[in-house]
Amino acid sequence: MLITHDFCEALAKRATEFIKFPETEQEVLQSIGLFTNKSPFPHVVGAVDGSDIALKTVPVNKQIEYFNRKQDYSIVIQGVADASFRFFDVSTGYPGSIHDARILRLSKLQREIDQGTWLNGPSKIIGSSEVGPLLVGDSAYPLSVWLMKPFKQTPTLTESQLRFNRALSQARVVTEQAFGILKGRWRCLYKPLEEKTSRVPTTIMACCVLHNICIDVGDPSAIDPVEDDDEMDQSSCNGDEQSDARGIREDIMNYLS
Repeated sequence: MLITHDFCEALAKRATEFIKFPETEQEVLQSIGLFTNKSPFPHVVGAVDGSDIALKTVPVNKQIEYFNRKQDYSIVIQGVADASFRFFDVSTGYPGSIHDARILRLSKLQREIDQGTWLNGPSKIIGSSEVGPLLVGDSAYPLSVWLMKPFKQTPTLTESQLRFNRALSQARVVTEQAFGILKGRWRCLYKPLEEKTSRVPTTIMACCVLHNICIDVGDPSAIDPVEDDDEMDQSSCNGDEQSDARGIREDIMNYLS
């Protein structure tokens, strides 16, 4: 196992060489262009989601912390993927009891966007809104000017709201598919990991690096992707919605109508 651990550590240390957020205008526009083949939802750079990596055992004094809503022990990975199922941001090591919205707040992704390093342009005029590059996520995330989520599913949704939700789902699903491919290719992430909890984040990151390398080189290996859909398992995040974000969502809804 020592060789495996050393290999994973070496890959994880070089993760930033293979898992890179689009920063230049050319990189952002290229990512937006890929999404036009997936969904009519405009100006999408990436889709964000979380996924549980099951653990075989956890320290006794950490069991409550790692016990998730599925009644298992896990560590959560937050990933942002593009339309080619390539990860360009990965954050992991969070105990399974933590909600996706809180993981986002704790992550480098949130910090870099708040500091203006990521998703800082180019903008697109949609209706009366100036819309920057967007991420899309499920109902577990807060609505913001850079993160669009669906309208809450109720019997009173209008046809325009339903159309918005369908278009967003078509874009958002790429991260679920990316996690499915990741776990399908690296089966150690599909079954409960049998290693020390402290080592798990390194193993996850190493698998994500290898996942991107396989996509970059066009690896032809047959993969049986696993289902990875946690959307219905988390409560909706409805607080702290920005009025500007609601305006952008309305303008995108009208754009799609």
